[in-house]
Amino acid sequence: MDNMIDTSLLELEENKKNVLVVDDSNLMTNFIGKVLSNEYNVIKMHNGIEALAILSTNAIKINALILDLNMPGINGMEVLEKMNEQGLLNKVPVLVLSGEEDPDAVTKVLSYPNVQLITKGVNGGAKDIKNALEVLMQNFN
Repeated sequence: MDNMIDTSLLELEENKKNVLVVDDSNLMTNFIGKVLSNEYNVIKMHNGIEALAILSTNAIKINALILDLNMPGINGMEVLEKMNEQGLLNKVPVLVLSGEEDPDAVTKVLSYPNVQLITKGVNGGAKDIKNALEVLMQNFN
């Protein structure tokens, strides 16, 4: 897969961990960016293709991924499948944000290693996202 992301344009502070946020909603990526930007470098992507490009090239060390399940094109579930196939779930913990209520989808998401799920709207507030990310990163490895 070609690297479609120009990582030279990203301004990353060396003393912060890098969190990749992937959601097709600008509102959500901007909200999450605002919530996390004091403590993390937040890299915003709007689709699964961009996410897989940056994850598979190792152009930037990604310390955690916040991923929406419901996106056009390559959705979050497909991103998880490809990350699993490429061994990336052993390198990058994933926090899945979803409005998905399908029990089979929830079960599948939680079957992957190093993946946690929080539901948008119910427990997807600023404090909940930040706390879930911190716990996920602490428990990684």
